Amino acid sequence: MADDNRPLKYARYAIGEIVLVVIGILIALQINNWNEDKKEIKLANTYLENLKLDLKSDIEALELALTDLDFYEKKGYYSLHVLEGKVKKIDTIEFLKSLVWNNHYHLQQPSTSTYEDLISSGNIKLITNNDLKVALSKYYLKNDWMAQFGQRARETYWFIMREEIFKSVDPFMMGAFYESEYYPNKTPTIKYEDINVDFSAIKTHESLKNGIKRALSLRIWHRNELQ
Repeated sequence: MADDNRPLKYARYAIGEIVLVVIGILIALQINNWNEDKKEIKLANTYLENLKLDLKSDIEALELALTDLDFYEKKGYYSLHVLEGKVKKIDTIEFLKSLVWNNHYHLQQPSTSTYEDLISSGNIKLITNNDLKVALSKYYLKNDWMAQFGQRARETYWFIMREEIFKSVDPFMMGAFYESEYYPNKTPTIKYEDINVDFSAIKTHESLKNGIKRALSLRIWHRNELQ
């Protein structure tokens, strides 16, 4: 074209070629972006579905925990009423069992694997709903705090209270309890009937009474939190 003295046509042709190449590149980039967006949307939906499954599992666990807490609370009040002399006819075996149940604390362990993966991988950005993001953060932070609090309670005053129990009750009582509760079909190694209980001492055991009251108070708080 240059030889034919037609530079303008050549320039138009060259510009046209460039434009076509640019358009082709832009289309390719847009298609790539669409594909990446689809992948991210698919991944985000997978995370959301997994979070939903985790939360459903947590609800079931919470309902079980609340049932356990009600049970522990009833046993705690029975122990306390015996110690306070409010029970006329004491069922010794039931009383011994209730003392042990006072040492049980339901540790709620939420399903955190999906949320932890979201945070560690940086994929939390895929959740575009800020309200949901904040709610998830509060939920898992609070559960982590409650788990730490529960573990701390178990490692400190729950075990202290157990030692207080043994000041008036034969320590073999724990063996009788676990055999009867968890291996009911097995011939017991230790029978409740052989457990010695000093009722005259236990009824004046103020530190044990206070320990049971603290346990009951903690369970009231714990139940409200779980609800």
